[in-house]
Amino acid sequence: SDLHFVMPEVVSSIVASPGNYSPDQGDFAVAGTIRYALGYDEPGFTGKATVGSYGERRLFLAYHPAERSAASFGAVELQSTDGFGPARAASRLSAIAQHELPLGPGALRLLVSGYAGRFDSPGVVRLAEVESHRLGRFDTYGVNQGGFSSRLQLVAEYGVSTETSRWSLVPYVVVRDLRLK
Repeated sequence: SDLHFVMPEVVSSIVASPGNYSPDQGDFAVAGTIRYALGYDEPGFTGKATVGSYGERRLFLAYHPAERSAASFGAVELQSTDGFGPARAASRLSAIAQHELPLGPGALRLLVSGYAGRFDSPGVVRLAEVESHRLGRFDTYGVNQGGFSSRLQLVAEYGVSTETSRWSLVPYVVVRDLRLK
């Protein structure tokens, strides 16, 4: 599950459905489905900064027009960490914008989201060197390993709900890039 673009602040509800027996869960519901409803109801601009262990730094910015439903919003997140040892640093930029508007008997939801992140990886060390105390279990040989990952997605959903039925049409495009070194 690739959820790096979803910030906790923009998740308005979560519904978990166990099993794979219901057709509305789709082709990939092997153990069940988790559906996230996105929204941000704090009107105007919001800014929040946090710091944490291992050099963790996070900046969150959001905007929700006061005259719109919580389903129309935009948010950006910048996050970085030094990691819990050498060669474990990472940084990420995520952005998400959603707009929902009534259209005919249903509603149209437009969503654009993306993220880009870079990460270091320490690789592995030989067990014999850890057991002989030449290296600690979190040490590295200093190899330049890690990578870059990005994702951009565009989603347009038109849905109609009545007392007896619910349907939606959801075309989407996802562009993904992963480079490992």
